[in-house]
Amino acid sequence: MTFASEVKEFKKVAEENAAKIVAKRFEMTCTKIVDETPVVSGKLKNNWTATFTSAASGVDRKSEIDPTRLLFGGVNDVPAMDSRNSIKEVVSKIKPKEIGNPLFFTNCLDYADDVEGQKSSKNYQGPKGFLRRNVLVAGLRSIKL
Repeated sequence: MTFASEVKEFKKVAEENAAKIVAKRFEMTCTKIVDETPVVSGKLKNNWTATFTSAASGVDRKSEIDPTRLLFGGVNDVPAMDSRNSIKEVVSKIKPKEIGNPLFFTNCLDYADDVEGQKSSKNYQGPKGFLRRNVLVAGLRSIKL
């Protein structure tokens, strides 16, 4: 094996590892954001959308909560499958050639900013600053390949 071929192989492995790290970090961070999104009806939690290149717009998915559950509590376990499937779809497409391209995680509902800062009088069942906190600590979490 020549030095040039060793360098080429090293570059290939490094790029593949970089793609794995980006994919894992993006998946972990987005999943934490979905998990910690405060729940009133579950609609906000189910409206996160992961995309490449540009932010999503106009996404308005239904709540996954049966309205009768709102009367009797039990809304903290919203599965948010549309949000989770969106994350999985983008993560599955992160390859070495994608490294350096922007990834977006967007919630298009008009009250998302209010919930993040809890500027409303509604009783949101979740931590204030759930988005900011998870984005800030994303770089601090360890990744194992």
